[in-house]
This record gives sequence, C-alpha cells and structure tokens, in this order.
Amino acid sequence: MAATATVTEVQPNTISSVTEAANPTVAKMCLAECVGTSVLVLFGCGAVHTAVLMGAQNGIWQVAIVWGVSIMLAIYMVGAISGAHINPAVTIAFAVTDDRNRGAPPTGLAPVFIGLTVAGLISFIAPLTQACFNPARDFGPRLFAYFAGWGSIALPGPRGLGFITVYILAPIVGAVLGAIFYTRLLRHCSTDATGQEL
Repeated sequence: MAATATVTEVQPNTISSVTEAANPTVAKMCLAECVGTSVLVLFGCGAVHTAVLMGAQNGIWQVAIVWGVSIMLAIYMVGAISGAHINPAVTIAFAVTDDRNRGAPPTGLAPVFIGLTVAGLISFIAPLTQACFNPARDFGPRLFAYFAGWGSIALPGPRGLGFITVYILAPIVGAVLGAIFYTRLLRHCSTDATGQEL
C-alpha cells in the first residue's frame, strides 16, 4: 500500500490570526494587562478582605499563597499576549533597564517560581509593611474606597498623600534598582561562553 500525503491548504485568515497572536496590538496588550491585574487584585485583595472581615484564613501564609497563586494564574493567562508585567513598577523597571522592554513571557514553571517567591516575601514582609510590591493592586482599591466614602482612611497621611511614597514610589524605585542590579551584575553570570543567556 503506497503512502499518500495530503496537502492542507492554508487559509489566508489563519496566517493573519497567527501573525496577530505573535504581534498583538498595543490595545490588546493593554487589555491583557488589565485582565491580569484584575485577576491579581480580585484573588489577592479578596484573600486579604476575607481574612480580615470573615476570619477565612488562619494566618499570613494562607493569604500569601493566594497572592502567589493569583500572580501565577495571571502570568499564565496573559503572559503570551503582554509579557504579564501586571505591575506598573515592573513595566517602568523594564522601560528603564531593558532595551528590548518586552521579552518573551515566562515559560514552563517560571510563573510558579515567581508566585512562590512573592508568597514567601509577603509572608514575612506583610506584617511589617503590608508588602506592597505593586502600585496597581494598592492604588486602584484605595481610589475606589476613597470615592466610596472612606475618605482619609483610604488615603492616609498628611493631606492624603502619605501613601504615595510608600505604596507607589517605593515599589517603582525598588523595581528599577532591582532591574539595574540584575542587568549590571547578575545577567553576566547567567550567560554561557558564547554570550547567550542561560
């Protein structure tokens, strides 16, 4: 019996949809970031609120792991579209330090390790500073609470601006300094003899 090969005709709209998926528009990347950040805020802030209001979690680790899983989920959901920054501090750090600005999204288990790293950081930093690493997850809920009538509780500090330094500027400066540290010192350690990143 002779082997027969079938040739499948490629439809033009299939090629354009593959190209479009590989090179999403700025609008699609912004929408993906909005969806990823919404997932992060829904589950992360939701865990904090249910812990405080309902006693749903027994300790900080349960809240921290929900944050970690929400980060992981958001990266897997939107990483291929937008790179899954889901954090304005990360976006600014990449804009300042990475000439490619938008690298390949994390693959394999990278989102798991990113989520677990954040969960670990939250578990010991949150009791001290509330562990705000992401201005978007902090400022959005604060703004909503302010307009919902919470006033100075939502925007604490002198003249309602005290939160800006700790919860918006500090994460951005920290992300930029961390990215500079990585690009100047650690990136060189993660390349092989040919100069390719490992």
